[in-house]
Amino acid sequence: MKKILLSLAMVLCVLNAGAQDKKIVAAQKAVEKAKIAAADEKKAAKADTWVKLAKAYLQAYDAPTGDFMIGTSLQEMQLIAQQEGRKLEQPSEVSQVDINGTAFTVNKYENFDCYLNEGGRISALVVTKPAVDNALEEALRSFSRAAELDAAGKKSKDIIAGLQTINDRSNILATIAFTLGDMPKASKCFVMCADALSQAPLCQVDTVSLYNAGLTAYLSQDFEAAKLYYGRCIEYGYWGGDGEAFVKLADIAANQDKDDAKAQELLEEAFVKCPQSQMVLIELINFYSMRGTDTDRLFVLLDNARQTDTTGKFLYYYNYVEGNIRLQLGDEAGAVAAYERSAEAKPDYEFAYIGKAQVYSKKADALVEKANAETDWRKYDAIVEEYNAAMRACVEPYEKAYEFTKDEGLKADLANILKQVCFRFREEPAYKDKYDYYDSIVKANQ
Repeated sequence: MKKILLSLAMVLCVLNAGAQDKKIVAAQKAVEKAKIAAADEKKAAKADTWVKLAKAYLQAYDAPTGDFMIGTSLQEMQLIAQQEGRKLEQPSEVSQVDINGTAFTVNKYENFDCYLNEGGRISALVVTKPAVDNALEEALRSFSRAAELDAAGKKSKDIIAGLQTINDRSNILATIAFTLGDMPKASKCFVMCADALSQAPLCQVDTVSLYNAGLTAYLSQDFEAAKLYYGRCIEYGYWGGDGEAFVKLADIAANQDKDDAKAQELLEEAFVKCPQSQMVLIELINFYSMRGTDTDRLFVLLDNARQTDTTGKFLYYYNYVEGNIRLQLGDEAGAVAAYERSAEAKPDYEFAYIGKAQVYSKKADALVEKANAETDWRKYDAIVEEYNAAMRACVEPYEKAYEFTKDEGLKADLANILKQVCFRFREEPAYKDKYDYYDSIVKANQ
């Protein structure tokens, strides 16, 4: 995932069933002992009591897993286990799953599921039988209480280390959840990452985790949560690469809240704060062009886009968008010129040719309506000749689009269009050959 700025090089482990049980039982007993101490009125007034409880929860969280790194193979795990005098248990069940197009083999053990990628290496470990429920959440609450009682800062070192551990563990959970396609859980874990670092005495703002919480909330269509976390990012002056937080919030405003004014405000703000962002410029241009308003502003933005695109990487797209705008405004000559500039900037960009062809197709459609309304046969014949010229003019750009596109569905559609256009002129040898060619393709696709 592009925006999840995390490392999967953090460690988790798999121990044999017998060792697991002993470790889990010991961790459970340690938590119960620490909870009893925290329930005592006198002991509960001491920061050390809560630090001990928080550490017990962290040990309980780690109990079902151990030291094998994500990325290791089962063979490597077995070798390490043997070197440590342990025996890796056999999975109780092995299954195959497909998650977002990625195949995994899932080995089920007593306390966790192990997800192996196609190369036979661990991609994720999911605890199914925790030693203590909600251990990370409870650890965070305990460290928070310890910080409140630690006015002298004597336990700051322990609390800071514990909060950073919670942040690390939550990062691992979030990454695994994302890998397995569980976006709601990933978002929740990223929130915990940010919460851990925000606690005293750290008091840090984890903008990356907040951004990731917003992104995964957006991907899970929890748009209210996405607005909350993206909004907090922007408040702290972080909006992701190229202003993506603004872009996502604008998308939510326009398509979920139906608030075009807010969407425009967000995109304009992004443009001011990220004037070099090609993403923001493209989104803003699309926003105006799809609504057919503020066309003068659109051309200003297009000019700005061309000037900021120092490498010319997106020039083809800006020219293409200009063609779309001019076509919508009825400027056929200007649209054709813009589409031709787009194709010149990127000769294999099929939509530049499709745009040019559609100028002539749209003109032909208008001529059909005009011809149907004409009662004078001489004028009617003249309109038909004009119509035929427009239809002939769209063949060459449609063929160029057919030549360059790699989209098989679009290729099939273009073949069908070309077949129909060439059918009209099939009495002419050149068009007869074209008709036969595209007709054979259409039949082959049926």
